[in-house]
Amino acid sequence: MARQNADLLVGVPPQRHYAAAGTRRATKELRFEDGIINEPDNPEVHETRYHSVFVEGFKLDQVKELGPASQQGNVPKEWKRMLQNYQNETFKSRGEWADPNNPLPDFWESPEAQDFWRILVADRNSSGNNPERFFPRLLKFAYDQQATQGKRNEKLDTSKIINYGTCEPVKDLMVRIKSMIYNRKLVRTQNNRFGLVPDATEVGDIICILYGSSVPVVMREHKKSESDAREQKKLRQERREQKLKEKVADACLRWFYRRKVNELILKLKEAQRNARRSAIPESQPASQPASPVLSHINGPLTSVSEAGNGALQASRNVSRTPRNLRKGGSILANDPSRKEHSNKRKQAHEDGRSAKVPRKETNLSDHSDEGNLFSDDGKFYCLIGECYIHNMMNGEAIQLQNDEMETGEKNMPRILFEIR
Repeated sequence: MARQNADLLVGVPPQRHYAAAGTRRATKELRFEDGIINEPDNPEVHETRYHSVFVEGFKLDQVKELGPASQQGNVPKEWKRMLQNYQNETFKSRGEWADPNNPLPDFWESPEAQDFWRILVADRNSSGNNPERFFPRLLKFAYDQQATQGKRNEKLDTSKIINYGTCEPVKDLMVRIKSMIYNRKLVRTQNNRFGLVPDATEVGDIICILYGSSVPVVMREHKKSESDAREQKKLRQERREQKLKEKVADACLRWFYRRKVNELILKLKEAQRNARRSAIPESQPASQPASPVLSHINGPLTSVSEAGNGALQASRNVSRTPRNLRKGGSILANDPSRKEHSNKRKQAHEDGRSAKVPRKETNLSDHSDEGNLFSDDGKFYCLIGECYIHNMMNGEAIQLQNDEMETGEKNMPRILFEIR
């Protein structure tokens, strides 16, 4: 069977090749919802059922430019040209290329070439580990071999190299490239980031980081009609009120049962005490216990076995006595000097612990603050697919968001996405 699509970036469970969201997990805002679309002006979707998932994340970037989709796993000639154009723009912005007649440095010696080959292999080898260091030399060799055949400005035919090539390392590299770029496009974002996106991606689509996801995703923003947004907002408010009523009812029910159980326990203990009192004969005088331990037993003793049982119960009562009472009663417990010494030891322990242990970073996934969470009821998003954004696959996007939060900027606010 011929290949139809590229390999998944998320990997096959339990593999996890990337960590775009860092250590951020899905928050408590994650939920599922279904309903009926109410748009009388649009008969095609009116009264159709929808299914939505609400997940927290943020917008990383936006698609600015797209190269053609890879056909049969071959590298289109426009892809390399996009990186070369970005190299030209970079030199012009730095003032290092003032004369247009001067030739540019070799592309394969530039940082853009390093980004190019890493994008083609998605910065991983076939085993999901870091790529080998000789990959760029092999890719340059493949392009040079194509140039000697008079095909300098044509696509890189990976299938031909795999089937008819003689260099095994180059063939292995082509297999990796083909598995990553098949039916994918090269993308350039508004912030000049490059990567691989699905074939259905269009200019203007949004690249987002979802908390709990290992790779970025491409989503397309849609606006709801006013009637649909108003109806869904009303439905969600009713559902929140219903959940609140269920929680209150459940709490009241638990409190009621707990109270009833406590009353039954008290009645049972009272009945046991009355039964023990009625079992003691009133004709026998109360005898003085022979040992201080037996003085804790209430009532007279009628036999040696009862004395033994009473001693055992007294020992149990002593074992349950607080330590401060065993060591001198309430005198030690209420001693001001003892309390002051205890407070000093506690304060010293807390000071030492705060000095040795670094302050733990606040994890937004554990405590979701709705006050800083933005949610637009008038929009929803369609998931286009996963994507690879170079230098944003191992938690760098989360670091950017944290830096902006510290400086007070709001270019990457937390958003509750409704994905349909």
